[in-house]
Amino acid sequence: MTEPHPRPTAFLVGAGQRGRFCTLDNAPRNRGRCPARRVDGSGLGGRDRAESLVGMQSGAVRGAGTCPGRPDRQRKPRQDRDPCRSLVQCTDTAPLLPAAPLADGALPGRIRPVFHTRTLTGESTRTSVGTGPSMVWRGLRVWLGLGLVLAAAAAEAAGTNGQGPRLHWAFQPPRPVPLPPVRQTAWIQSPIDAFILGKLEAQRLEPSRPADRRTLIRRATYDLTGLPPTPEAVERFLADDSPDAFARVVDRLLASPAHGERWGRHWLDVVRYADARDLIQLPAESDFREAWRYRDWVVRAHNADLPFGEFIRRQIAGDLMQPERADAIDADGWVATGMLAIADFVPGDVDKDRMIADYVNDEIDVVGRAILGLSLGCARCHDHKFDPITMEDYYGLAGIFFSTRLIPGPVKGNTPLVKVPLLCRAELDRIAEVRKRLGGLENEMQRASRDRDAACFDELRRLAAEQSGRYLAALAKFRRGAGPSGGTNPEAFAVGHGLKPAFLGRWVDRADPRSKSGVGTALFDTVPGWAVLSKAAVDGRGSPDVLAKAALELGAALSESRRKAEALDAAAPGAAGWMRSEVARLRASDPRMLGNGDGRVTHWPSRARGLPNLATPASGFPGPMRTNVVVGGRARPVLRFSGKELMEIGVAVPPAGSLFVAFRRADREADGQRLVGWEDSDTGRHGLGLMLKAGGGLHAIARAEAGNGDVVAGASTNGTFEIVGITWGPRGTTLRRQGRPEGRNGGVARISADPEIPMLRIGGPGSGGAGRFAGDLAEVRVFDTPLDEAACARVEADLTDAWCGDSAVAVAVSDPAEALLDWLTAPDGPFWLPEERRGELVPVALKQRWEGARAALTEAKAGLPAEIPQAVVVRDGGPAETRHAGFHDAVVFLRGDPKRPGKTVPRGFPAVIGGARPDAVGLANASGRRQLADWLVSPDNPLASRVAVNRIWQHHFGEGIVRTATDFGARGDRPTHPELLDYLAGRFVESGGSAKAMHRLIMLSATYQQASEVAAEAAARDPENRLLSHANRRRLEAESIRDTLLSVSGSLTPANGGPAVQDIAAPCRSLHLMAVRTGAKSAFPSLFDAPDCGAIVERRSVSTVAPQALFLMNDAFVAEQARRLAARVKQAAGTDSPEKAVRIAYRQALGRAPSPDEIGIGIDLLRGGGAGDPLERYCLLLFCTNEFIYLD
Repeated sequence: MTEPHPRPTAFLVGAGQRGRFCTLDNAPRNRGRCPARRVDGSGLGGRDRAESLVGMQSGAVRGAGTCPGRPDRQRKPRQDRDPCRSLVQCTDTAPLLPAAPLADGALPGRIRPVFHTRTLTGESTRTSVGTGPSMVWRGLRVWLGLGLVLAAAAAEAAGTNGQGPRLHWAFQPPRPVPLPPVRQTAWIQSPIDAFILGKLEAQRLEPSRPADRRTLIRRATYDLTGLPPTPEAVERFLADDSPDAFARVVDRLLASPAHGERWGRHWLDVVRYADARDLIQLPAESDFREAWRYRDWVVRAHNADLPFGEFIRRQIAGDLMQPERADAIDADGWVATGMLAIADFVPGDVDKDRMIADYVNDEIDVVGRAILGLSLGCARCHDHKFDPITMEDYYGLAGIFFSTRLIPGPVKGNTPLVKVPLLCRAELDRIAEVRKRLGGLENEMQRASRDRDAACFDELRRLAAEQSGRYLAALAKFRRGAGPSGGTNPEAFAVGHGLKPAFLGRWVDRADPRSKSGVGTALFDTVPGWAVLSKAAVDGRGSPDVLAKAALELGAALSESRRKAEALDAAAPGAAGWMRSEVARLRASDPRMLGNGDGRVTHWPSRARGLPNLATPASGFPGPMRTNVVVGGRARPVLRFSGKELMEIGVAVPPAGSLFVAFRRADREADGQRLVGWEDSDTGRHGLGLMLKAGGGLHAIARAEAGNGDVVAGASTNGTFEIVGITWGPRGTTLRRQGRPEGRNGGVARISADPEIPMLRIGGPGSGGAGRFAGDLAEVRVFDTPLDEAACARVEADLTDAWCGDSAVAVAVSDPAEALLDWLTAPDGPFWLPEERRGELVPVALKQRWEGARAALTEAKAGLPAEIPQAVVVRDGGPAETRHAGFHDAVVFLRGDPKRPGKTVPRGFPAVIGGARPDAVGLANASGRRQLADWLVSPDNPLASRVAVNRIWQHHFGEGIVRTATDFGARGDRPTHPELLDYLAGRFVESGGSAKAMHRLIMLSATYQQASEVAAEAAARDPENRLLSHANRRRLEAESIRDTLLSVSGSLTPANGGPAVQDIAAPCRSLHLMAVRTGAKSAFPSLFDAPDCGAIVERRSVSTVAPQALFLMNDAFVAEQARRLAARVKQAAGTDSPEKAVRIAYRQALGRAPSPDEIGIGIDLLRGGGAGDPLERYCLLLFCTNEFIYLD
């Protein structure tokens, strides 16, 4: 709690410890008025500060001064003066010393005012006063009136030699450090221990006793794998009394695949990893849903102990480290750049210049904080207020990232990301050649199938016309012999009577009176001979003479109907050419259409040449309503869709083909409705579709493995039926409207099919949640070849005449004999053959042609991968069609605003860390990322190795040697053991950047192996355990809690990587659960303080709130794991020994044996009453204990 009127306290700044100072920091609230220090040094910058008592009295460079003891006489500053510039926190951090009366000029060095509030509990806090300049100055006068005391740092004591922050400890190179002398040499197991013990002895503190072996292996196993040790591993360690027993445990854990999953997660926290930005609002091309490849690479890199330098180089410039050979690729190099590619920005930002500046800032921020431990992003709008990072430094780095492509180029709406195939150039060329050849093979296969199916269908109609009477008469005879219950084999009966068994079997099925599509219907009783034969076929009665006569009558009627239909087909224009490529023709005027009692269509027959087909409502959707509309003074039948209906027909998307639709919209301003197609609208990688745009616009969607051949047409004034056509193939995609081409895109030469979309959808997309059609649909026609201009004109003229002209719509024949013939040869009729048997009815030449085409196509497809893997990456060269295209130095954005460019700054690295300009080595055709990657991990860089070893230390001890793991600058904590930090950094470099060697060094130390018991003196003198007199007790992280539940219950399955899963109950490690930056998320991760995947997380917070306990007690996932653990316990202990069950449950869940009291409590619980299985409740109780989720 803070005092209502904070009492000002003052301190002198000395050397050796961080002073917890606070300033009146108004920068965030005055960003719009804060004139960033100009690059040329003019204006309000650097010197415009109150750095001495004289400066305070004189107003520094400009502005109002103060009168000692009379703050009320202070004049208001000029309006262009920013008060936040005069109050600067001391850049060096040191112990707090009592203030003494000071005279002006009494202290050496740079003197800066510090305003410090101490709470009633002794905590230092930052004080904010008001939200505007007047409030800030009012607060300043209050402080001055209460008695201003200046805090100062003696330059000599701070070791700056008058050069200020440039010699801040973090910017000085690590130096060889001798081991400090200690008295208790027997405690030393590792050089680390000498540094720790030296500090403890200086404070007259003792280290804790060693942890017991069960505690030690549990700690080590969680630290290195994030999982609990198995009971068997614990027992083996307890039984091993050799001196190197624990070292062998460490080596075994470091070799476990789980190690990379554990430590990969730590790195992913820092680089703001997410599996996707948004699974709902963003199209796939604008999202990084392939980021899981980067996550898997990070895991593999940790398991392989990839040298730290290589680990960083690949993430910064892996795309620039590719082999030059065409037959080789370093896929990991591409994938590793995902660290930059998953930048946090808004791809749909209207201001594309700011969008690019935002993602560049994010990339700089993650590189600075994750690798250098510096908040470089703070210099975007002005010089860093605390660290020696200037705007020149920031924009020197920005030039490198502006010259790097994360997006191909800005587009209206959601901007796509750069993605590359993870195959070498030679393999991609081979695939392209196969696909080129595949197009011809697929066309040949289609033609062969079409000709075979057409011949088969003609033969089926001939058989149906000529032999239906014969089959019905035979069926009546079969019925008489079989009796009511059957018993005669129809296959043998067919062979004995010269009939085809396949057809007779289908006749037997359809003669069942219980069959809804049976022959007992009266629909066709007007066809001569049908009524007699169908009745006899059902009841098995009728004299042979009567049946023979009826068979002749039926055959004559059906044959005449077939002859008339063939004559009409022969007279149709183009019957011998492109018309034979029609695979679907659905007309709203078809009298064969069937509906339910509500007037909704349930069966919509297709009248295309070849085998017949049928459109039906998609599963879970109603069919459209059949109604009539008046167009051109005539009533025309249409199907009315209202946005809820969806039909589908078994027609796969042709790789090349044509689609025509006649329709009328219900709302011309509706946007995004899918009318018809095979499009996978959620991912946008495959298929073809037609989308309606607001104002009468059109969007033809044409995709091939994410390749884009879309065509967009503008608004139309047509208020009646629209005739729209799409053709696609080797010449690209063409969109047509009302008989005229509207646009063309040569982006794809063929359409790829999503294996999950085998059907043509009508009224909506092939799959996904895109909008569905509302309006009237008149006709749909599909061809499996791209029609030329003349053929398109013929089809469009037919559709226009039928639906937009003055002529009446041609009504389909109402001849009952033709309708009966259609039924007999329909897919559910008796004269039908599945595809694999159609060769039985066609000439040998057609059969052999089809088999040869299929074999050639199968062989070609065998040479193609199921899917070309791709990764989201960055590439060299700035985004096309922007000021950054190519390779350029960056201009300074004044106040960070891309619309206010300043002078150009050469690409380079922060000067305070010994940065050189990459342009000095020639960067006319490169961004400089390769040089940046080398510089980051150079031995001359004093920060990278320190930051790396500090992060490893942090995850072993709960706190880093520098607590602010991503801020080693002036605002960060000073290291508690600076010599130890330099020693570890040196060892890290000597080992070649081996993280596993550092783990061994730390974990084999006596410091790591201490117990967590706290001595009273240590608690009093070092309450935060900064000196490490004992091990810190830590709560398990969210992932480890969930993974432990799965592990002890026996549910956890080894993960091999791959796309993330969304089901929290999935038996995989939590690392593989879907993490998205926006949209619906599981409550579990955040409940236990999992990181925000849009933020750089240096250290997770640890909260203790009631919902955590409620989750463990009530969540279905936790209850299921308790049930599974109970089943394991029962299997091992049986059901007759509660004590044995308690012991096994403790051993599995907590890794130890229960005490006698715990055994007694457990037995009582197991023998108690209550609902459900008592052992399941007991296992759930163990999950809810502190011991289960805390690590000693």
